[in-house]
Amino acid sequence: MDLNALITNLRTRFFKLRQDNKTSIGLDWDVSLLKILVLESQKNSYMIKDARIIELPSQDLNLSALIKGLDLSDGVNLGICGPNVIVRYVAMAKMNESEFRNSLKYEAASHLPFSAEEVNLDGVILKDLPDNQMLVMLAAAKKDFINERLRLCQEAGIKVNILDIDSLALINAFNYIHQQKDVSSGALALLNIGASVTNINILENGIPHFSREIDVAGEDFTTKEASREVAIANFVGEIRKSFDYYETRSTTVINKIFLSGVGNLISELTSNLKNLLGIQIKQWDPFCNFDFAPGLDEINLRKNSAQFAVAVGLALR
Repeated sequence: MDLNALITNLRTRFFKLRQDNKTSIGLDWDVSLLKILVLESQKNSYMIKDARIIELPSQDLNLSALIKGLDLSDGVNLGICGPNVIVRYVAMAKMNESEFRNSLKYEAASHLPFSAEEVNLDGVILKDLPDNQMLVMLAAAKKDFINERLRLCQEAGIKVNILDIDSLALINAFNYIHQQKDVSSGALALLNIGASVTNINILENGIPHFSREIDVAGEDFTTKEASREVAIANFVGEIRKSFDYYETRSTTVINKIFLSGVGNLISELTSNLKNLLGIQIKQWDPFCNFDFAPGLDEINLRKNSAQFAVAVGLALR
């Protein structure tokens, strides 16, 4: 199984709703957590049928036992992230879709750290630029990493319908939840703090222009006080570095950050980041546009909704 046109039609995927009563399952697989979200589309809305966070053991993973009792028979949309997954945004000479597809492999060779033979590769034209150029997104994931993740799913009886990249799933969720409310307000950043990886994405008018993963994340903030201070300093440093890189190549300044991820850290980091970065910080609720099925603990799920941002984006596929 390959990436199945991983990001093709990126610009139209964000707001497209399924019109049937189809169930879709997002599976966000972090190093220490599984986050599973089951959505059912109902005409022009979605209902959350199930949402779970499952802790993963540090060794002797038995995925079948962990998901016992969950109905995943419709298959899942699986997110991937980490050092084996790369997203790049590149300015290229303007060309049509067919020409872009033909040149994709050769263009990617100069922008990606992996050889074409060891990755699954995809790309999409995002928008036209001045001087007869265009902005494109290139995405690649190492084949051995994909195959190993799919093998573990298959052994657990999990059918994978779609593979997506966590950063793109996060953008998908944000654009759907916010529609055009905040999407059209210039440049903004999405920070999603996972257990081991933090996704940084910068959008202009809803279109991604920058994506990066840093390895300062939730696990680094849950140690003793001195280490937490160091982690926050490193975290802010990596964010500044990413923002500086983007702003030196753009005419747009980042003036707003939307934060999601590890639930109990979000409120604490919101005030810290605002003071240290001098940028407006907002928490956002990935569940705010959804109904809940009867019998679910809606109050508790809403308290933890920030952790499901990637899973929401995956399920929306």
